[in-house]
Amino acid sequence: MQLKWKTSFPVVTEVRLFAKQLAETLRARISEGAMAVGVSVLAHVQKDYETKSRHGTGEDGVQWMDLSEKTLEARVRRRSPAQKIVEERKQIAQEIRGILHGGLTPTRKVTRGKNKGQRVAVPKEVAVAERRKRRETLSKQLNNLLLKELSSYQIGVDQGLQRSSAAPGFDDPKKIWELNASDADGGNIFVVDGGTVTLGYGRSYSAAFDADRPIFPDQLPAGWREDAEKTLHDWTDEVVSEVMGGLGR
Repeated sequence: MQLKWKTSFPVVTEVRLFAKQLAETLRARISEGAMAVGVSVLAHVQKDYETKSRHGTGEDGVQWMDLSEKTLEARVRRRSPAQKIVEERKQIAQEIRGILHGGLTPTRKVTRGKNKGQRVAVPKEVAVAERRKRRETLSKQLNNLLLKELSSYQIGVDQGLQRSSAAPGFDDPKKIWELNASDADGGNIFVVDGGTVTLGYGRSYSAAFDADRPIFPDQLPAGWREDAEKTLHDWTDEVVSEVMGGLGR
């Protein structure tokens, strides 16, 4: 009498099925891994931007050159407080010209006494002196705005639109990345194409800014690369766990 026993290896079949399913899943969802890596790198870029804007050295070893006083003055003059001062100075200059050469008779409102509320004529020399004093005060205020900017300015941060344009919004990145900037100059660049992710600052002036003050490093610092690789490994582990769980059901 003979007894035959055929040995099978079902575990090999399971491994093959798992490997096939895993490979298909990874290929289908590789864009998720690329997006996760992009967010990881962009977080470092944003942190470095803040460091460099405050005159520090980034993790990539780069320190941005300072802005010129002329550039800072132009920055200050674009803002509302400075514009109001400039407009008031222009108005005062027109009044002075009118008093001296245009036949304008200066008046002043009476603030007390029986003629309170009425307007009375003021000698030209007095009116001109008062206006010149006011212009001098306004000039000092404008200069103080510039001095304040010189003492505390951030490089690459005027209205903050370029710095903010790269913020992905971690809760719902796709929604934020697809929004256009409020001034229509372009937001950020975050393009995922399969397993490739492209990052960038898309404002109209970002290219010129980057030429003098690099925003992205030519090579990723070791710490950035390690974090990116860990992010990809963590994402892959999650996919592996999901596939294993699916096969077990």
